[in-house]
Amino acid sequence: YKRQYQRRVHGGVFVDVAVYPSASWHQAWKTWNATAASISQAGTTVKVKVALTMVEGLTELYLKSRSTGNLGQNFQLPQLRMLINVIDCAARSPLANDSFSFPSKLQNAALYCFSILAPFECDEEQVEVHTHIFELLIGFLPDRGLVQSCLRDTGDDQPAEAMLKSTHNLEFCNKVIETFEAMIKHHSTPLIVQQRAFCHFVRSVGGILQTKHVGSGAYSLWKSAVGLLRRQIIDTLPAMAQLPSSPEINDLWTHLVAALQGFLIAPSTKLTDGSSSAPVDEELVVIEMIRDDILPHCGSNASQSIVEQLVRLVEQTSKLQGKRQLANASVNTLFQLCQRVVRDDSSPNHRVGVVTLPILLARCNTVLSGYLRDDLASGRCPMPRYRHDEVIYVLNELTNLQLEPQLFETLGDAHGPLRKACPPAFSKKGLILRLYPVLIEFVMCTDASLKRPLLDLLRIVSTEFGLA
Repeated sequence: YKRQYQRRVHGGVFVDVAVYPSASWHQAWKTWNATAASISQAGTTVKVKVALTMVEGLTELYLKSRSTGNLGQNFQLPQLRMLINVIDCAARSPLANDSFSFPSKLQNAALYCFSILAPFECDEEQVEVHTHIFELLIGFLPDRGLVQSCLRDTGDDQPAEAMLKSTHNLEFCNKVIETFEAMIKHHSTPLIVQQRAFCHFVRSVGGILQTKHVGSGAYSLWKSAVGLLRRQIIDTLPAMAQLPSSPEINDLWTHLVAALQGFLIAPSTKLTDGSSSAPVDEELVVIEMIRDDILPHCGSNASQSIVEQLVRLVEQTSKLQGKRQLANASVNTLFQLCQRVVRDDSSPNHRVGVVTLPILLARCNTVLSGYLRDDLASGRCPMPRYRHDEVIYVLNELTNLQLEPQLFETLGDAHGPLRKACPPAFSKKGLILRLYPVLIEFVMCTDASLKRPLLDLLRIVSTEFGLA
């Protein structure tokens, strides 16, 4: 009986036939389903070798059916659904974690079986089945609730990183991300499946990205997730931005903003402390992603609130004083978002610029006026280096700034008096003119190194007023 069982598990009875006999095929699936149910139980008596043989055997039968042109006969939708369930049970079973190295042989075999299920068909039932595969893959990764629980319940006796590793093997998670990307990028994956898989990934990626705050041991996981997210946004978001607004699209934008927010701003961390030990490279990648890959596609199906939240997020990161490179990149991003606007622009760039300009104006005003106030209050004590560098960076950005004059019409009545006092077109240096009141106050500043960039700006103001 044992030899017959092993033979059924391996599928050896079907090796020599192209179309699998119905009765034997039906009986074999009963065996495989029973084995899958058994290995899912804690304390199962099934050996790892049996489970591994089952997964490898099913993979072999699937590939053989495809190569002989009998896939539609041997693996109809009921069999395909059972195959997916059996492989999922194997990958999640206690046996899959019974290993000294990871991913374990059983985990690797299960992920390989998932990966060979492409090419996909385009009919609705097949779309649903193959979308489900991507949902299962995402389900292997840490979710937001788990990560937040690790961060909330951590203590000296059990650090957050140890809590996370007790529930998820990070090497296996990295392999899952690789498999997910390989499948979604497969040339035969229909666009509708790609888009649905992308939506599921965005809904889940927030938890993976938040592992950045758990500990350095999770670095490879969230680094992989950042890379995959950007590549998926580049490949998928432009087409999805053309779709009509819907609850699903609104949900996509909401989860995307939340994921980026959770990655860039640490939970319960003051904006000015910048104490996270995470490498800054991936944070810069996320800022670039917002600037170059997300905001340019915030069309009609992205609400005004979503655009404002994304721009405000960039503004928040510009205040992370402990991360000067990231803060400078964020300030530069605010300037670039405004500079992208061209005359009579009807693209999302104009919409983003309209939202960004008042935020940029307020940020520059805060940096400059705050520095001047604190410099005067400090007497002979020099200001912190990072504060000095911040002001120098803003002044240099203002000197090089070129903005579309039409953009200033969005500032509203609060700037009416200044509008009347300046030339009608405001040239392309209108932002400097609007900061003129705080700039002239800098004559009182005790920091001599600011005189040269300040003089350059005041000369620009003179030119704009036709005085030079």
